[in-house]
Amino acid sequence: MKSSHKKIIEVISAIRNSFIGADHIYKNGSCWHFAKILKTIFPEGEIWGNFDHHLFRIGGKFYDITGEENPQKYLDLRKITGLPKTEKVDLFNLIKSFGK
Repeated sequence: MKSSHKKIIEVISAIRNSFIGADHIYKNGSCWHFAKILKTIFPEGEIWGNFDHHLFRIGGKFYDITGEENPQKYLDLRKITGLPKTEKVDLFNLIKSFGK
């Protein structure tokens, strides 16, 4: 699928409107799953995250269920050594383990 900003926003809107509460679900605990859905549709994108939330990055822009998002507090999860590129990661325990 072509990954233009307009197309990505259309897909996000369709998912957000697919059931009542989708925005709440994908902002509160299932943001990783939402990013994985976008990654499946737009495989050239990347999943970024922090302790609280995950975003999908593509074409230099970042997205979550609300649409385009500010990426200032997020990390490219692929850049952390030893991190699986396709599996869900518990960032809290991963970062906690760096202190050991």
